[in-house]
Amino acid sequence: MHEQSETLWRNESIKKEFKDIVYDFDCLPLGILLREEEDFGIKELEPLLNLCDGLIFQGGMITRDNEIELCKYAIEKDIPLIGICAGFNVLLQAVDGEIVDVSELGLDKSLHNVYDAAYRHEISLVNDLKEWFGSDKIAVNSFHNRFMIKENEKVIAQAFAYNGAIQSIEAFKLKDKKFAYGIKWHPEIMEKEHLIKCFKPFFKVL
Repeated sequence: MHEQSETLWRNESIKKEFKDIVYDFDCLPLGILLREEEDFGIKELEPLLNLCDGLIFQGGMITRDNEIELCKYAIEKDIPLIGICAGFNVLLQAVDGEIVDVSELGLDKSLHNVYDAAYRHEISLVNDLKEWFGSDKIAVNSFHNRFMIKENEKVIAQAFAYNGAIQSIEAFKLKDKKFAYGIKWHPEIMEKEHLIKCFKPFFKVL
């Protein structure tokens, strides 16, 4: 569990933990592995997307423009989706939400972007996530230094972290969609029970 973040997701593949959870719910994982230098548009990807009952944006070191376009397509078609960490950013940017860098906020940097898979900080859960976990507080990891601070008219906050005087949003959902959630932490490198609680609602709508 003390794997360093530099090796946690620096790859161009489906992470094993995501493949396993897909199989656990009797589904078949299909990878759409985009690179910025590849000019794939929705037209080229649509035959592949038509095979998908849902989409997991698994996150990574960066957010790519073609991922945002793919996410916009999924939102328009109301394909169930969940975005993890950078996937949270993809989903938020697809609906014109604002992502703010830690350097712009003056936050306590010791609470976030901690390169240790065993690290935990407390967040508060509301709405659907409170129901998913059966609690209003849980402890999660943090491998990010970009934050969502405020909702817009398309999103509803689902979890918060308290960073001194500033409250950041750790999870959100899109309004009026079958299933579209952003999760800022990495549940796939936490305990299996936690991962199941995060993903069971997703697979229930497929």
